[in-house]
Amino acid sequence: SYSFEIRKSLFSDGKVITLEDIKLSFDRILKYGSSHVDLKQFLKSTEVKDGKLFLYLHQPTKYLFYYLSLPDLGILHPSQYSKE
Repeated sequence: SYSFEIRKSLFSDGKVITLEDIKLSFDRILKYGSSHVDLKQFLKSTEVKDGKLFLYLHQPTKYLFYYLSLPDLGILHPSQYSKE
């Protein structure tokens, strides 16, 4: 598992990016998939607690930080991750 904290950052409309935004972005990708990364292959679940985002993996992967740098795993605005 990995834990992450974030600095204050904003979406282009000025809304603050929260850990919950990041969690829900990952959860959406787990549910619907993405074009370049099969997140289900290594990510089991996500959780936000105590001001940190936790990513729980099925098994260690040396590619995690590479995957996190891909546009497919970008943080979605609430108007995007809440769409069906």
